[in-house]
Amino acid sequence: MSDENNNSHTQVNHALETVGNLMVRFVLAQCESQTGNTVITRSKMLQKLKEIIDEEKVKSIPFSTVYGYVDDKLNEIFGYHLFGVLAKKTDKRSFSQTQDEGTPDEANNSVEDAKARGNHFILVRSGMEAIPQRYHKFILDHASAIYRKTVHQVTYIGKEYSASSNPTLDNEIGNNTELALKGIIAITICIVIFSKNNILETELSDQHGKFGISTEGHDIPIIDMNHKDLLNLLVRNNYLTRTVEKAADLGQELAIYSIGKRTLVEFPKESLTKMCQEMLDLDDSQLELIENTVNVLAGDAYGAFRP
Repeated sequence: MSDENNNSHTQVNHALETVGNLMVRFVLAQCESQTGNTVITRSKMLQKLKEIIDEEKVKSIPFSTVYGYVDDKLNEIFGYHLFGVLAKKTDKRSFSQTQDEGTPDEANNSVEDAKARGNHFILVRSGMEAIPQRYHKFILDHASAIYRKTVHQVTYIGKEYSASSNPTLDNEIGNNTELALKGIIAITICIVIFSKNNILETELSDQHGKFGISTEGHDIPIIDMNHKDLLNLLVRNNYLTRTVEKAADLGQELAIYSIGKRTLVEFPKESLTKMCQEMLDLDDSQLELIENTVNVLAGDAYGAFRP
């Protein structure tokens, strides 16, 4: 009897390993093929899981079990986590909040089970929280200082500067485009959030213009893409979501933006609060005031605060 149980356990482990490894390949292939868009719907995950189980002729395995295996392998081998995000329509609280509580029937479910119930899955690099804050600040300050050397009298000269010199730590930060794009993404996310997570494209363009971001069809310096392409990139990578509505009185379509699922994962409310605290140079005694202010300005972007 013992041998039969061991054989059964071995078969289950082998099936999970086979199916799980193929799901890992699927996740990585999806993220690569979508040009950086690392958001995968639950329905697509379930469909692929069914196809693999049918092709491999193994017994059905619960999605939560396969998810746990895939998440572990992605973290162990590639340094990523497959982060599950719950649908906002069914629960307006942020995903991190829903992990802390559940219905009476789900009280004993683990955090991993909660992640497996996500309606969308986002591939994010793990271990970023382990980077010491002072070290992270040192890297950011150093990169910013070198970047500022490539701007002379409000004109970016980075291309000429790099072309005329051998790349060294003193004259090349590695990727000026990436640094500038991250800054623009951060600005855009804050504009949308502080517009109560609901802003017309025309209003967003006006706000971008106040930050010196070209909106007139010309390529934005350094990142070499126009404003329309920038917005499309942010939507494609799920930093923003775009809803198009037809205005009957105006006879035209209006594009409305709110934050996307990737923003919820990579830029949670705690990070927004911390950023505001640092920018305003406020101490911890004023943290509650900052949190309340962010809550009012952000509207339903992250869902309601819990009492």
